[in-house]
Amino acid sequence: MHHGNRSETSQLPETTAGRSAVTAARGAARLRRVVGAAGGAVLLAALLAACGLVPPQEISNPFGLDGTPVAVHFPGDTASLAPQAVTGSASGDFEFDDYDASLPVSPGSIQNEIRFASAVLDDPEGPATITLTSAVLTVRVWQGAADFGSAEPSDRSQFALDMNGSLTLTRGACTAAGCNYDVEGATLGTLRAQGAALSSLLNVATNAPTPNQGQASLEVVAEEDELAGSTLLIILDASQGSVRL
Repeated sequence: MHHGNRSETSQLPETTAGRSAVTAARGAARLRRVVGAAGGAVLLAALLAACGLVPPQEISNPFGLDGTPVAVHFPGDTASLAPQAVTGSASGDFEFDDYDASLPVSPGSIQNEIRFASAVLDDPEGPATITLTSAVLTVRVWQGAADFGSAEPSDRSQFALDMNGSLTLTRGACTAAGCNYDVEGATLGTLRAQGAALSSLLNVATNAPTPNQGQASLEVVAEEDELAGSTLLIILDASQGSVRL
């Protein structure tokens, strides 16, 4: 019976040369299937990542910022100010250990949502609301040196977050020392490390020595000029982070 769908290799005569040719042809076919499947998997992963379909990997407190206090001081004296916005700045130091969780081979970015855990103004007669119209958070991390500037370029990293929009805090309970402000929903935004900053961060956070050093600097602009001469102590909530391809 004639089978029209047989491969040409099946028609070779049953000789040693013929059997060798059949074996080689079948091996080549298997190799093509394996390579094709592997290439397809890589291509699929790349396409999914490009389309944002690969879910991010959660990571807690990726930059070591969670719980860091930043005391924003507004210089000046309200008695000498015409009604205007006031600018305050702060800087807080922290330490963090090397990453102990497995990371993707080549992460595209590490992200961290930055919120307020608490906010206290050292004025028992603080304003009813504090509206921040601008906020820039700058983070520096390094290892193997006394300060950021002394660290080797590969052992230090810097990245920043510029708040989008404004943020209003409402006064809560006050004591003789100051007033607490409601921080529910108070979010600066998402701090991201990517590109060269991510490469140097990973070098710091995955290689000895540990713990690593860090510094968070915050500069804000507030609408209320009565803040002049006072200090707003903010504790950062940076527990929620993610790694993305």
